[in-house]
Amino acid sequence: MKKIFGILLVFMVSAFAFAQSSQKLGITAKECKTVIKSVEKIELDLKQLDKDDANYLQNCSAVLNKYGIKGDAAYKKYETILNAAAAYALTVPFENLSPENKAFLDNARENDPVSYDFFMSMVKDSEDVLAKIHPEDKKVLDQNKYELLEVCDRLAAVK
Repeated sequence: MKKIFGILLVFMVSAFAFAQSSQKLGITAKECKTVIKSVEKIELDLKQLDKDDANYLQNCSAVLNKYGIKGDAAYKKYETILNAAAAYALTVPFENLSPENKAFLDNARENDPVSYDFFMSMVKDSEDVLAKIHPEDKKVLDQNKYELLEVCDRLAAVK
């Protein structure tokens, strides 16, 4: 339950902000690994910033630059990596469903259609989020998707 809550929290908070069209950010494998390794520290540092400060995004970029997430778009890169982590957490489990898990989903569809429909709409939204990431950035994220799955759990513990 904690894992689902963490996934939904990350996804819901950032999904609306991520509704823009695909823009190449130049996410590197190193930046992706940095988020995987240091997400708790990064979040704690970002929480220390004054959100009402006119230079908030610049200050966020300075924090992220300290961790090796570089460039003017550092915050967008970080946000995109977190969004991808949440989206992968909802889509990866459906990649290779066993017959038992397919039967479980069929049973859930019949016994609790409202919850099933809500959950499947979240999966669809996650697929849409992934589809909006620039192909070159998505390639880097896809190469790290299994490691990114753990980010949501760890991030939920910080929030």
